[in-house]
Amino acid sequence: MPVTYPNRTFQVREYQFTNPDYAVIGRLIRVCAELEDIIHCHLSNLIGCDYRKAHVLFGKMPLSAKLKQAEIFAKAKGEAALEQHIGWFHHVHFTDTLRARNSLAHGFFMGINDEGMLSFETSDVFGVEGGTVRLQVDSLSMEEMAKAVTACEETIPRIEADLKLQTLRRSRREQPLIPHLKSQSRGKQKAKPRNPPEA
Repeated sequence: MPVTYPNRTFQVREYQFTNPDYAVIGRLIRVCAELEDIIHCHLSNLIGCDYRKAHVLFGKMPLSAKLKQAEIFAKAKGEAALEQHIGWFHHVHFTDTLRARNSLAHGFFMGINDEGMLSFETSDVFGVEGGTVRLQVDSLSMEEMAKAVTACEETIPRIEADLKLQTLRRSRREQPLIPHLKSQSRGKQKAKPRNPPEA
């Protein structure tokens, strides 16, 4: 699902998303969330750290930064680990899918262009000319997006197996959901408010 970079001027017209469009977008968001979790678990394994503790170190870090850190630790482990990392996470299919998710989630939807592709204005600046700031516009095909999502969904089990993440991710799904620390059912009941003293 490559993001296109047009070499000519396009006209954009209004477009209303359909229910099938939203179904594909929902699947795209979910598959990218799965990929992000895989990257976090992969990084945790590389540094020999429990995935929960790794959230203390990397939890708020942008995905691109996590990938860079993972590559550094993979390189430190040896050539085989580095080749494995690059093989999965440098693939253009992987990067294009994440970029499409970012365009959909954060871009300004302009409409559909002359080639039937959905166009999103991003915050990426690619040029300044004559006092005008030019922003990158990503154009996506819903048909290609659906194919890419299906490919990613089918690839995730293979990534899990190759990176030896299956047991970890399966065990997390089997954990009970315990009450939150702020839940009244776990701790003491909140003290009842007292009546103000009489004058």
